[in-house]
Amino acid sequence: MARSATIPQGASLPVRIVQALVTAINDWWDERRAISQLRELDERMLHDMGISRSEIVAAVRGEIYRP
Repeated sequence: MARSATIPQGASLPVRIVQALVTAINDWWDERRAISQLRELDERMLHDMGISRSEIVAAVRGEIYRP
């Protein structure tokens, strides 16, 4: 759930660096929360979603391709 931050056009370099850092931390936090929530599910629920427990991190990161 990446959040796109709006950076003013004429923002100084330090402002852009801080904004990029805040965005990266928020993205990391969202990823950790999603992984944690999926790890709370039982095997049957994960199977219903088409993933196994060992694929949780890859699924959250969008690294799983199923044709």
